Amino acid sequence: MKKIIIITTVLLSLLQLKIALAAGNVDDVARYESLTLPNTEVRYLDSTNTHESYRIYVSIPAEYYIHPNKKYPAIFLLDADYSFPIVTAITNHLSDRNRIPPMFIFGIAYAGAPAYELHRTQDYTPTYVADGGYGAQYQKLSGGAPKFAAFLQSELIPYLNQSFRLNDQRTLVGHSFGGLFGSWSMLNNPALFSSYIIVSPSLWYDNNYMFKLEKTYAKSHKQLPVNVFFGIGSKENGGDFKMVDSLNNYVKMLQQQNYKNFKSKYMILPNDDHDMIFPDAFTQGIMYLYEQN
Repeated sequence: MKKIIIITTVLLSLLQLKIALAAGNVDDVARYESLTLPNTEVRYLDSTNTHESYRIYVSIPAEYYIHPNKKYPAIFLLDADYSFPIVTAITNHLSDRNRIPPMFIFGIAYAGAPAYELHRTQDYTPTYVADGGYGAQYQKLSGGAPKFAAFLQSELIPYLNQSFRLNDQRTLVGHSFGGLFGSWSMLNNPALFSSYIIVSPSLWYDNNYMFKLEKTYAKSHKQLPVNVFFGIGSKENGGDFKMVDSLNNYVKMLQQQNYKNFKSKYMILPNDDHDMIFPDAFTQGIMYLYEQN
């Protein structure tokens, strides 16, 4: 038995060494450690609305525990697996320099194996469409935005309000399908978030469904009490979707309604395409919404 244990240990060590040698870093096995984001933690929340298990990434303001009576604004991030480290770094950098106030960041990710196309199709699309997007195998789960919004309103936000000292400033940040959800949420339940950063929204979805929804909303509403930053890259007008033209028309439609309590800023960022736009647009958006200087 001892011989088996010794042999197994040696084989595992050799395997680790082989991996390190292949990477060109022998020292990795012995002394390197993982890098983590400071002042962050992960929580889990099961939803009765979506029947999904969510992994919530939390970034806590560095000063939080030395100001026990202070309440903070919060950013809610969609597509958190890529957006959370980006937004955390940008927000902390600007806050450390007193450009924006300290704030919480809550990234909404998913427990279990990664399923990027599936989850965002399921939770971010407002209507069921049989084909389009990532294809029929994902679209069969589409149209879950109402359930996801119910999760945010009745489960996630109350849970976070009980867990942390938050004020009533809540900003939702979404890109692409996430921007589609943000655009839909703004009209479906304006009181849920006080502000939005909407980046390159997929307004083409379901034959320009959002344009129809906005017209319906305008018929029965005179006010839209939100502050919104819209951002898109100048190189996003290719292909069939013409996303720059589409967002131009959508923002113009919103502004022409003259809604009470509606504020917005729209930027086309030069030289950015759909893959590059998010960090630039988020930076411009958070400065627009929260700049102190």
